Amino acid sequence: MRIIRGLNPRSILRLRYLPAYLRDPSVSLLKKGMIMLGILYIISPIDALPDVIPLVGWLDDIGVIGILLASLMRELEDYGSFASRQLAK
Repeated sequence: MRIIRGLNPRSILRLRYLPAYLRDPSVSLLKKGMIMLGILYIISPIDALPDVIPLVGWLDDIGVIGILLASLMRELEDYGSFASRQLAK
């Protein structure tokens, strides 16, 4: 549950860096692709555990959401610090 406790208004504000992060050519395509694959997996009807199975079918989606949020927040925090330093120069 550390991920849920880590979501506070300050960390959610990091999402403002997402459009710039996705457009930035210095960010690797692998990082951008992993974010997009995570989002596609969540919205895709094809899952490791079918969603028609009550509760159990949602567990893989919840896990992917947790991993995606944790890595995205960490990446955006690093990116925000980097962008702030670049603007200060």
